[in-house]
Amino acid sequence: NKNKFYNIKIHSDKTKNILTKDSKGNPKILEIKITVELIIMENGEVKYKRDFIENFNYNNSSNKFDLNQYEKTIEKNLIDKIVERITLFLHSL
Repeated sequence: NKNKFYNIKIHSDKTKNILTKDSKGNPKILEIKITVELIIMENGEVKYKRDFIENFNYNNSSNKFDLNQYEKTIEKNLIDKIVERITLFLHSL
């Protein structure tokens, strides 16, 4: 068997959006979206290019500390899902 070597480039982005507002204009429903672009190169040429996207919608909270902790948990869960999907993708090559 001949070993193959690949260069892998990963670009990630996290966005937080307001989906809806209440009658006073305050954010009501929020979204966290994480996008990871995976580029696999062989001999300087792009062999595979794939985007992995996960998002989650949630209600705003007046308790900003609890909201921040909740957002960190959401972000970790979304990242875990993306890592699992990337791992499955790489194993399928």
